[in-house]
Amino acid sequence: MFMRRGYQAMTAEGVVVSAEDLREFVFCPYIILTRYIDGVNIKPPKRYSLDALHKVHYIIHRFGIESAYRVVVAAKQTNNKKILNFLKELLEIIEAHKKITPSEDVFENINLTSQQLGLTGKIPMIRDGLPTIEYFKINEEKGEIPLWDKILLSAYALLLEYHDERDVNYGIVEYVSTSRELKIEITEELRDMTFRYLHWMIRTMRSGRYPMKYTIDPLKCNKCLYRNDCQYK
Repeated sequence: MFMRRGYQAMTAEGVVVSAEDLREFVFCPYIILTRYIDGVNIKPPKRYSLDALHKVHYIIHRFGIESAYRVVVAAKQTNNKKILNFLKELLEIIEAHKKITPSEDVFENINLTSQQLGLTGKIPMIRDGLPTIEYFKINEEKGEIPLWDKILLSAYALLLEYHDERDVNYGIVEYVSTSRELKIEITEELRDMTFRYLHWMIRTMRSGRYPMKYTIDPLKCNKCLYRNDCQYK
């Protein structure tokens, strides 16, 4: 029988935070301060290529590579070289997943909310009951999965537990271009850390300042959409 782990006692006092915002807060709290306290809301550019990569990736896992091939071949009736090059990339992804067995237990873009947890989130993919995040065009040899993505998986796992009333002890990170995947254990330590960051984020949004010393990372700043509007760097 599923037993909740007592996290309902750690309520967010009516505040609900998105798992995706929590990930950004762990990456850099000043993104959240700039967006919600300073009112600078910069929407990332719409990257239709990533949407297409995700959709083909989902079709592979849900319906199989033959279905994915049909989708790509149907789109090849064009003379646009940019599109043709992108379709070539899609075909390479399909080839990398030739050994994948499709499953009906695959779902995409699942929205879940828990007032008790103080969390909401849109899980890009659930495979065999496990939350899955996709790495597109990321070198898998870079090593360790960063903490902010582990926190994101943990938040998704917690939401699934409360929605489905079952234990979710692992999440999946998949390097889509090669089909290599890593199974990340959602440990008690990671769960506790997720809630610590969640409460730090709520305190930050209420007070307008980060509750502890934070060291600026210039490498993060250089890649940040808010770098020209951030007063904290």
